[in-house]
Order: sequence, then C-alpha cells, then structure tokens
Amino acid sequence: MTKRNDHPGTRGFSLIEVMVSMTMLVVGLMALASAASTTSLLRKRNLQEDLVFQGLVDRLEWVRGELFADTPFYDNVQAALVAGGSYQQAFRLDTDGDGVQDLSFVAGDQATPILNVTVEAPAAPADPGDVLVVQVGASWYGVGGDRTNSISSLVANRSGYGD
Repeated sequence: MTKRNDHPGTRGFSLIEVMVSMTMLVVGLMALASAASTTSLLRKRNLQEDLVFQGLVDRLEWVRGELFADTPFYDNVQAALVAGGSYQQAFRLDTDGDGVQDLSFVAGDQATPILNVTVEAPAAPADPGDVLVVQVGASWYGVGGDRTNSISSLVANRSGYGD
C-alpha cells in the first residue's frame, strides 16, 4: 500500500502557508476594527463640537437681539460698561428643550452652565460708544476629555453709553 503524501506533485497547502495566511487575515481584521472604532469616536466628537458651535452661534444672536431691546440683560450690560468693566453671564446648553443640559461641564455634571457670555467695550482705536465686543465661550467634558471653544463678534451699541 502506498501513501498518497509520498507522491510528488500532490496538491494542498503546507501548515506554514496556512498559518501565514491566517496571521495576515487576523492583522487585517484588527486594523479594520481599529479604524471603525476611531471613526466612531471622531463622529461623536464632531457631533459634540457641532452642537456646541450651534449653541455659541445661537447665544451670540440672542445677545445681539438683547442689546437692542429693553431687557434686564441690556440694563446689566450697560451698567457694567458705564462702570468701566465688562459683563459676564453663564448659560446652559439645552438645544432640545428637555430641561437637561446637552453636554457636561465635567464628567457626569449636567447642572453647571457651559456657555459663558462676555460683553465689553473694545480696546482703542474703536469708539466704545459705537461698538461692543461680544465673546461667547464654552468649556465642556466631551469625547477625548476637556474641550473649549469660543466665538466673538463686534456688535453695535445702540445706547452709546460713552456719550
């Protein structure tokens, strides 16, 4: 009786070839899983940054409207500016209106406001009676740790408090 493996030219894979191909397959699958995980984290981070940026823009537009209306915010800003200082106020970021802040200031803290508005007179050469500097900033705990973002704008001062 002859053994089949003793015949030259038989077909098949050696154990080494199978192990090399399995190793290549495992490395490829691990790279794919890592890429999917990274993509998911980047997506969450971008979603949070978009949410914050929209909150910053909304709050900046709100401030622009408040500075042209007779509101307590307007009165507080003008009183602080006449005294030579700046006015600051903190706000919560609740874009969906459910009463719960959408992001946390620190891990698990949904109560501390993360949006901060500062209104001040600009440095020279602008006339502080004509224009105000409004800065809206946010600090929050997000994907990847603590994050900070801010926007600022010049806004016309309707009162001309310097006059």
